Amino acid sequence: MTRTALITGTLFVLFLSTVPSPPVSASPNQQTPAGQEPFGLLLAVQIDAKDRGVLQDDVSDILADRFIEYLTVPATGETPRQIRERLDADDLSSSEFLVATLIDAYEREYLPDDVSDILADLFIEYLILPVPGETLQEVREGLNADFFSDKAFEHSDRGQWHLAIESFTVAIYLQPDNPKHYQNRGWALRHVGEYQESIEDF
Repeated sequence: MTRTALITGTLFVLFLSTVPSPPVSASPNQQTPAGQEPFGLLLAVQIDAKDRGVLQDDVSDILADRFIEYLTVPATGETPRQIRERLDADDLSSSEFLVATLIDAYEREYLPDDVSDILADLFIEYLILPVPGETLQEVREGLNADFFSDKAFEHSDRGQWHLAIESFTVAIYLQPDNPKHYQNRGWALRHVGEYQESIEDF
């Protein structure tokens, strides 16, 4: 039921985002916390749901395919296969590919902030809230840049560099004006031999 509701809700939001209309925003009680970017929150929710074990691979695959179908294909004219090849889908886990799909749509400006905000709430409501029993606003406020930066340092202490990079990346999207997140990700990228990307972050 939860899985079906999440997928159906996501499809509905993506469909509405393709229909020209006035911008839709979250209710005043559910606005993105100050200092957080809406897309950063969407990315944070997806990563947190994966880390909690409540976002399964099959759901990640379905969501990635829908984001491609509703956001990227109409904007680029590429086929889904071309997009998957461009994003190196075969080398990524289901969760990593969903993240890559979201980042690609956002950086190409196909994923507006109001849609990111609504999708973040859907992910929270159908994936995270049934587990710990927090309120939607508590989850939104808790998934901040400091939380992900701390999580990244925990991963790096355990030598889990790719997970550290993922968490630093979320911190960057949540708080893009904070240079320490870029420097920290650059440091983690050095540990996995991604020297050019590391230099770009410094």
